[in-house]
Amino acid sequence: TPVARRLVYFFNAADVSVFSRVLTENFPRPTELTGRQGQVIGFIGNLDALRIDYALLKKVALQFPDITLLLVGPLNSKEPEQTGLTRLPNVVFTGARKLEDLPALLQHMDCVLIPFLCNTLTYSIYPLKINEYLAAGKPVVSTAFSEDIRTFANCCYLAENHDDFLQQIKNALSENDPDLITTRTKVAASNTWEARIRQLAFALPFKAGI
Repeated sequence: TPVARRLVYFFNAADVSVFSRVLTENFPRPTELTGRQGQVIGFIGNLDALRIDYALLKKVALQFPDITLLLVGPLNSKEPEQTGLTRLPNVVFTGARKLEDLPALLQHMDCVLIPFLCNTLTYSIYPLKINEYLAAGKPVVSTAFSEDIRTFANCCYLAENHDDFLQQIKNALSENDPDLITTRTKVAASNTWEARIRQLAFALPFKAGI
């Protein structure tokens, strides 16, 4: 039995205030990067076995041997060890970090990744980290794992397969357009909790009488 005449769907939202500091403050180079020169490709999040494509991350590290792959977050999988990812000289695992430590790490990343597997779990994921990355103005390279992530096609580099992912990283690292940063921060601002409340307030009058 229908319970409403109209259904309004809202995407998830994120608190991006911490990450927007990347564009307004200068942070010292993290100790994890001491002695390492050149560009940095990064990931921030839970390094688990169900979502992360470790075979893809190993390909990234091997494809870009002169670039540091900085993986920030708790490691909850044996796959990095099993695949040999932990033994590659350009890969750094920081372990879990406090929220307030993340802007300094993110500021020194030249592009950031969402290297998710494409499976039944990730198919339904709306990754909050996309808005956190975008709030920092960073170029994002992501696998096309869900319909939700595809809605960000105008502001991130989506890849359909591993080879495409590697090419998109090259594209992200070579971009030189300040307007892209503006586009990303605007998208992030449209996905804050404050923005969702405004959208809800706008939609409420149309629900009268339901």
